[in-house]
Amino acid sequence: MSIINLADSERENFVVSEVGNKAFNMALIKKCGLRAADGFVIPISAFEETVRDNNAEAQYRDCNGENDFVKLRELIKTFHLPQKILDELRAGMAKTGYPVIVRSSSPLEDGSRTSMAGMYLSVGNVSDEQALLAAIREVWASAFYNKCMEHKPLAVLIQSYHRAEVGGVIFSQNPFGRDAYYGEFSYGGAEKTVNGEENTGFELSEEGIEGQAPRALAEQSKALYRAVAVLRDELGCEVDVEWLIDKQGLMILQVRPITALKRRKRINSFAVIDSEAAELLDETDMSDFYDRYMKWYDKRMRLRTICKKHKVHLPIVKYVFYTEQDLDMAAVFNAFPSVNIFKIESEIGIRTMKKELVEGFLAELYRSLKRERLIVRIQEITETEGCGNSCIMGDGKIFIECMPGGFGGFLTGALDFSRYIVDDKYHVCQKDILEYDTIWKFTDKTNRFEKTVLESPVKGELSETQLREIVDMTVAINREIPNAKLEFEVAGEHAFFNDATLENEDFEVSDVAKRVISAGDFEGELNIMTIDELEDMKKQLGTRSVIAEGAFLMRQKEYLDSKRFHENGGRKVLAAPYPAPCLSVLIPYYDGFIFSRGGALSHLAIILREQKKPAVIDEGIYDRADKAWVAVKSGVVYEGSRTGDRDEKQ
Repeated sequence: MSIINLADSERENFVVSEVGNKAFNMALIKKCGLRAADGFVIPISAFEETVRDNNAEAQYRDCNGENDFVKLRELIKTFHLPQKILDELRAGMAKTGYPVIVRSSSPLEDGSRTSMAGMYLSVGNVSDEQALLAAIREVWASAFYNKCMEHKPLAVLIQSYHRAEVGGVIFSQNPFGRDAYYGEFSYGGAEKTVNGEENTGFELSEEGIEGQAPRALAEQSKALYRAVAVLRDELGCEVDVEWLIDKQGLMILQVRPITALKRRKRINSFAVIDSEAAELLDETDMSDFYDRYMKWYDKRMRLRTICKKHKVHLPIVKYVFYTEQDLDMAAVFNAFPSVNIFKIESEIGIRTMKKELVEGFLAELYRSLKRERLIVRIQEITETEGCGNSCIMGDGKIFIECMPGGFGGFLTGALDFSRYIVDDKYHVCQKDILEYDTIWKFTDKTNRFEKTVLESPVKGELSETQLREIVDMTVAINREIPNAKLEFEVAGEHAFFNDATLENEDFEVSDVAKRVISAGDFEGELNIMTIDELEDMKKQLGTRSVIAEGAFLMRQKEYLDSKRFHENGGRKVLAAPYPAPCLSVLIPYYDGFIFSRGGALSHLAIILREQKKPAVIDEGIYDRADKAWVAVKSGVVYEGSRTGDRDEKQ
């Protein structure tokens, strides 16, 4: 075996059966004079040599069925590399340098008939030899997952890792039938676009970008257009190109033939389409709506399908296609029998309004946006009497946070939650019921859910029937999507599913009583954020769950630069009034977070758990002095010196 350098001028060294299509196409990118990451290929023969050297030929040869492949994958992860391969690998890394990205390159992927996109593994930002060897073994093992249509060994492509301002994917053939390349971008590189986490669409013609784009992409738009054209001509087919832009300009990461491109139909007349009509919506050009709400659209479709399957109550949702001339309000309202309040999502954002205002709003929206045809998502709003979150904890019990009134109370963080722990037999194991003299109610004056002071306090309590429906809903959805954290509304005796956050972490029962929302001990200098500072931050950043992710990330950078958070050295602990979602931008700058109130199932709490950043609720945190040294151990906040002497503050 000999590793093959990507800069090798001898093109005949790049044989698909030995290096895979991805590496073969990287050599093509270099041949075309386009900028690409430096690196080298470990050919397929190296894997077969490693199998022999580890005496694993029988296990490799005799695999037959799921259990055998599971065992083989785990065995591959224990392989040592033969000394000859190790020596060549070290020589290659001496030229390439760390950090690197370790990628699959199979003869089965990136081909003319199938892309196998996402079927094999890539490991990014590998910074030392130990991590490199582990990554190579993981990539080798990924060829033997059952999702792969064939189990054949693959080559490993190792390239220098570049930190990017923006990256993404672009198609030379437009899926919507227009005469322009179609692309999607994400900040920080192409990874979030490829993974479907963040995708903002744009179109690219010879004249430049059509649609909003970050400055770096706008500046490199002509270079990107030329690169796609060159690669399309070289491959002789329509191409799918992965790219990034760093301080040095445009870099091409990957190119493959487009193997499956669905041409979606534009609807040219008034239509009301039910949200459950997944096949019809999938065949329809939803780009005007989808570009803004891409991060919600697919997840919503999946969750509603699960809810229907398990007979969970859902609000009515329709997609309306219209112009001012053909808008048929009778047909719209016929789709929503007995509904008086509507939530409308459009290009300008989300609006809640009474029935009599909908027609005027839709007409004015069309006039202001000047589109050929508008797409809006219209949802019924129940006469919400209560709302909350729920999840299944590590011990199988159901944890519920709730409050009376609408979602404004916990979206703003202005109100704390009542809490229940219930088993799957509907027995209440524990509860902490709060009284509320303020709730969020829909008001005729503003046509919004507004903070409303009550004449007499009400308890944040759920009825037995409501509890049962929330438990059933939580159990059913978690059966399909483990660790889902649900949002629900209650109206009358029914609980309605609203949304779910798909978390990777369990929520432990031991954390409930201690008000721990993300486990871990921490200490540092206390930075107290006032309610006014938090409200100002929310205004500057916007609401992460409403504005497009790309716009939020641009605002995030501007905010952090203005506040000079990169200078926030030393061990720091942030005290904030409540876990507002916008605080997620500060996670890298603090060792831990303490909130005076808030929910364990709030969006920020979930993000904190996913990023392993500890946080607790402590109602008395604002009794402490700014710059005081605090430590949190097992959910309890202590105050002490920087030398580690701590005294619990009573």
